[in-house]
Amino acid sequence: MSKLKSPTQKGFILIGALLMLSLAMSTVCLLISTQNHHKIWHQRVIRINHARSQQNRLIRITHQLMEILMCRPLPDKDDIVDNKHWQTLLEDCIKEEDGDFSIDTNWINLQTDPFEPQYLDMHLTLSLQDEYPGMKHQSTLQGVYCSGRFPLGVIPLLVTEGLAPPVRYDAIRSQVTVPNQFSSALQQADSGKQNWFDPIPLFTSPLGLPDQQPDWQIIGTILGLDLFGPPPPGVYPVRDQEHLKALFIYGDITRMVFSQKENEQKIEIMGNDFEETLIYGADPLYCTLSNTTLPKECQFAQNIIVIGNINSLEQSGTYGIAPFCSLVVFVNGAIHISSSLLSVPPEVPGQKKGSIIFVTGQVLKNPSSLSPDIFVDGKKGIEIDAHLISSGAIQNNCEQLIINGSLNASTYSGNTPQINFVKPERILPLGPEIHFFQNLFFGGIEEVFNNG
Repeated sequence: MSKLKSPTQKGFILIGALLMLSLAMSTVCLLISTQNHHKIWHQRVIRINHARSQQNRLIRITHQLMEILMCRPLPDKDDIVDNKHWQTLLEDCIKEEDGDFSIDTNWINLQTDPFEPQYLDMHLTLSLQDEYPGMKHQSTLQGVYCSGRFPLGVIPLLVTEGLAPPVRYDAIRSQVTVPNQFSSALQQADSGKQNWFDPIPLFTSPLGLPDQQPDWQIIGTILGLDLFGPPPPGVYPVRDQEHLKALFIYGDITRMVFSQKENEQKIEIMGNDFEETLIYGADPLYCTLSNTTLPKECQFAQNIIVIGNINSLEQSGTYGIAPFCSLVVFVNGAIHISSSLLSVPPEVPGQKKGSIIFVTGQVLKNPSSLSPDIFVDGKKGIEIDAHLISSGAIQNNCEQLIINGSLNASTYSGNTPQINFVKPERILPLGPEIHFFQNLFFGGIEEVFNNG
């Protein structure tokens, strides 16, 4: 006959049963928790992948929108402030059921002729609805969009090839702030033509000729010569009654040397078959030529036209440009800059400095003229107070190039220049139609929760 279990043994058995039950329940809870955690982790992975997909879509749409803007001129003001216009632009980028967009625009009016571009202050918001109710991804793009034709020299850096636009709009977050009046991103300038801008007005205007292709017979009447072809190499003053409208130079210039003192600008022009020195002042107004007698009160209109090449452009002394200088040098050939070319610093901050506009372009055929390019040949560093405008290429062969002015060219090669933009003193002809952004800001991508 078995012995009866004591109360103590019964208690141990009960406790053991409870522990087994508790362990079983804990195991069940752990299994349920693991299963739920796996579901949550799986949903989170799906959510992360979806978020990345939405971000990539927003980046792509923003990219496509900028490409569209870069390729098309702005429409009329009444059309562009209407969202229907933007819907047309975006119809290939975003479907109406997938997302929406809003845009605030303000027109910037220009008061100065002959400016023709259109400015649009843009604030664009793109939204993509997520699969999850009440959630969406949103990106913002803001800046000033510019479209139209600008006078040459007004944009600090204008090239069609050789320098990548500084605006990276394929990144999730990027900000570009341009301290100058305009950014340097350029599109739509036609570099396939021999001249991507029309150089004829720069040639004909100082001579008082109509803006059409000139011939030597017409030029001869301006120079006081009976010409049926090119004149002999030399320096020819173009007179307008008692004043000097321009210097017309035919043939290659070996050296063109700039120097100044007090209120006087001096330019020495040396070639194989000619030599001339031009001196002109601002207070009082006067000009003299070493080989030509001019009236006492003769004034110089600050125009030089060269049918040939400038093989060495130099500065004599610490400063070569007088404060009042606003010379325009048009060269139907190539220019080689061999030294720095600096203006006298202003005595009072904010006072204007002197500067020179160098332009190369092909208007007339000259057997000795090279392609209309500009070469900067200094070995170390060169700084110039000038605007370099070339219908061909600008080639920088020095370590550091500082331009206090602007650089406009079909192509550029060499180290990236430092450009401290200064507006040209003279109004130049309009360049090609271009489109670019100023102070573009891509505000990144964020998730937006709609509690409503």
